[in-house]
Amino acid sequence: MKILEKQLSHKGFDFKQLYRDGKFAIYEQTKEGCEFKKYEAIVIESHNGYEIAGNYCPPSEMYPNAGQWGDKGFTLDSYESAMEKIKALKKQKKDKVK
Repeated sequence: MKILEKQLSHKGFDFKQLYRDGKFAIYEQTKEGCEFKKYEAIVIESHNGYEIAGNYCPPSEMYPNAGQWGDKGFTLDSYESAMEKIKALKKQKKDKVK
């Protein structure tokens, strides 16, 4: 399985993984020319591979998409608030298992 990259770029933003514990991660979000940083707390998803128009996509982890924001992805103003969100997501997952 392809593991989610520790550094990636998307739509002019750069993302750097600062924390990961299993399926939970925090990425620092920056943009050239912008002095402010944001932090994204995410739940990493994965798939078992699939084929589209004859092209095979191997099993891999995925960053939450735009439709999952607010459920599996959150943009926060500080690393500390991102870590609090991760703790809440972990607790929520634990509570669902009970």
